[in-house]
Amino acid sequence: MQLSPVYFVYLIGMKKYQVTIQFEMRDDFMELIPSHRTYINHLINKDVIEQYAVSMETQKVWITLNAENKNGIDAILKKSPLYKFWTV
Repeated sequence: MQLSPVYFVYLIGMKKYQVTIQFEMRDDFMELIPSHRTYINHLINKDVIEQYAVSMETQKVWITLNAENKNGIDAILKKSPLYKFWTV
């Protein structure tokens, strides 16, 4: 697959961040999973998220993201429907 120069330059300016999230699972949490999954899939398709792993047993999420800085990471995470259940 060949990348266009504009896309390639966009990726060079990005840094990789590993985020570990602890979450609290409740009934209202479960209701938001489909919309959260849609958001995560969107970010994966845009190459914002490189890796996404969830452990329901330990109630943790590990995400590898591309962003310019930590404020960019915060902005991305806050848009998740599940954000209110997370401790980052």
